[in-house]
Amino acid sequence: MHRELGQQERPGVSLCMIVRNEEAFIADCLASAAPYVSEMIVCDTGSDDRTVEIARGYGARVVSIPWDDDFAAARNVSLGLALYPWILVLDADERLEGLGLSQWSRLLCDEKAAGYYVRLISALERPGTESREGMLVTDAVCRLFRNDAQIRFSGIVHEECATAVACVQGGPVAIAPVTVRHEGYRADVIAGRRKPERNARLLAKALDREPGNVTLRYAVGTELLGAGRWVEAIEWLAPLAEGLGEGCGFASDIRLKLSHANRLAGRLEAAIVQAEAGVREYPDFPDMYEALAAAYMALDDAPSALHVLEQAIEIGPAAPYYSSVEGAGSSRSHYAAGAACERLYRWRDAAAHYRAALDERPTFEAAKARLRLLASGEGGRRAALEALRAGAAEAEKASGVEDGRADVEARKASGVELERVFAESSASGVEVGLAEGEAASGMEVGRAGAEVSSLELGAAEEEPALAVGLRAVEAGRWAEATRHFAVAHGLAATPAEARAAAAGLAAAFAARALAALEGSAASSANRGALAGHPRCLAELRLIVLTAIDEP
Repeated sequence: MHRELGQQERPGVSLCMIVRNEEAFIADCLASAAPYVSEMIVCDTGSDDRTVEIARGYGARVVSIPWDDDFAAARNVSLGLALYPWILVLDADERLEGLGLSQWSRLLCDEKAAGYYVRLISALERPGTESREGMLVTDAVCRLFRNDAQIRFSGIVHEECATAVACVQGGPVAIAPVTVRHEGYRADVIAGRRKPERNARLLAKALDREPGNVTLRYAVGTELLGAGRWVEAIEWLAPLAEGLGEGCGFASDIRLKLSHANRLAGRLEAAIVQAEAGVREYPDFPDMYEALAAAYMALDDAPSALHVLEQAIEIGPAAPYYSSVEGAGSSRSHYAAGAACERLYRWRDAAAHYRAALDERPTFEAAKARLRLLASGEGGRRAALEALRAGAAEAEKASGVEDGRADVEARKASGVELERVFAESSASGVEVGLAEGEAASGMEVGRAGAEVSSLELGAAEEEPALAVGLRAVEAGRWAEATRHFAVAHGLAATPAEARAAAAGLAAAFAARALAALEGSAASSANRGALAGHPRCLAELRLIVLTAIDEP
């Protein structure tokens, strides 16, 4: 059993930071690191807000330094000021997650270690959305290392010191059980700091000095991918994909990014080639299987996608040395597998995958939405409710265990809320038609296509026909909605758009039939059918919007 080391016995640690205008973040950063460090060094490069005042309030030693468009140079100034045997590097928009002091002490007392990688978890927001629900990406970065003059950062942007640490250690650098949370990739933060423009300028400057630097070229490709410039990203990343060797920490990420970039550029066969190569080279990397599945789904090959997603689920979450998205190998892979099952009309299997996704991540709103859609039809309703009840039963069994109680309660609450929604929905023929719309869509598309003239097709190109159809739905103009959904199907640029239009057509035809009953609702059976009309509107909108935003 390890004895808890007191602060006097533990080697001291200097926190080294470079900052500018970080008043919104720096207090939380310093507070998170305070229990683990002996001093805080903050090198300020020209703040004109309250950053310096806040840092001094936490006892930090603040030093003003000039900014010369060189991140490594600025960081190395901060390292040169450190007084203690170990150095921890954080940015102001990062937080050190709590860990046991005995665990921290053991890391610092390992005489063989010159430094460690830590897990950096970055919150990324989904572009074009108002919601803060995005994704979490995990990387390994070298931020904890000995105070040694040989260990310095290199690179004027995307700077790193892992190479220097490995040289001092004489071998691979271990990954420590230390986690840092990063908020700097939130959309508002990126916009406020103009990161893309700054990074592009610094990368161009660095490449003028070292045009063949692989790390810099990878960084350029990554920036282009983040900017949505898929073809340019491919041009920068493709030459790097071969021959990097096992020592390159980002080789797997290059394969992954190339697969996604090719898929987003519409080069689906190339996306599959890159992902298949990645699966061969990194067989324990679930994100690579997800990339392959995404390419298969874009080709409308749901069976192949489902097969590789099942492999990703079997692998489980990625090892810490991979750059991985939260949920790969677990909730995210289950969600994608559920979508593939829906494409194959395997409603029961789809419901089981969505339930599994919610078991892994109880706040997964997209999985809840899919379960709601499945519950719209009689067969789907039974499958979804069975999955929900199975999850609730498991939660009930686990409720006596203290560990994970909050998670258990979240799962139970999620199941109760969804079951209430399902129970309130009627089992009318309209709702069954909504759930089975994709199966019937082929016949309906052909029938509606005869109603659409070439003039309407030409006019629809000025504004997305799906959007016009949705507005017609909300106004109750079902015949008009039918025509626009048919136009949308004819103009669909992707399988997802085609499915959205087909689902809208099937639902709109059902709604037209329902609306026809309004003039002759003499029987109680007819009046019962009319009760489903408001739900038809809501489900139609959800079906179309969800189909557009396929995983």
